[in-house]
Amino acid sequence: MEKVVVIKNLTKIYKNGFEVKALNDVTLDIFRGDFLSIVGPSGSGKTTFLNVLSGLDVPTSGSIIIEGHDITRESASAVADVRRTRLGFIFQSFNLIPVFSALENVEFALILRGVEKEERLRKARDILLAVGIDEQMMKRRPHDLSGGQQQRVAVARAIVGQPALILADEPTANLDTDNALGLLDMMKKLNVEMDATFIFSTHDPRVVDRALRRITLRDGAVISDEKVGS
Repeated sequence: MEKVVVIKNLTKIYKNGFEVKALNDVTLDIFRGDFLSIVGPSGSGKTTFLNVLSGLDVPTSGSIIIEGHDITRESASAVADVRRTRLGFIFQSFNLIPVFSALENVEFALILRGVEKEERLRKARDILLAVGIDEQMMKRRPHDLSGGQQQRVAVARAIVGQPALILADEPTANLDTDNALGLLDMMKKLNVEMDATFIFSTHDPRVVDRALRRITLRDGAVISDEKVGS
């Protein structure tokens, strides 16, 4: 299987009068097409792991190589470029731009990648249709969409540029059961059809039950890495 991310001996220590080892010598390979959950109790290191993996935080030691780019060694501008072109993000609070329509929110992700107007409109429309947002809903601003619809737009925005990795931080936290399960089924479909690689940081058993691989953190260390589905 093709490795998308190679993580070696990743450690993050915070110092605030005393040391807190938020990540403790984490070594992992993430493969193209993974659909995995990062689980563990509060304080286990899940949020720190996502922040460091996305280049938003800098590890104390160790390396993260994303499609050949070692983001722990490259310049801040190079890391920002990797984040813009190779990573997609899904947030529990959706983080859509309120003055943009659903279509414009997704199109904006392609503007940042320098995609020409005709192509980005086509790609934005196609991915919105794929996640269940029809032509009428595409014209609406976020406040005119339900929570489930907003999260589908957020998924479309994350995946439209075909990033190497989609990072989802508690993506179902603000959704009821029907919308959460519908969203997870839709993301699994994208995972299969587009070979998209998803990492979920979550406490939600609905997400954990749908994941195909589960990595458990405790006190910043990986205590298990197991396949849990097919």
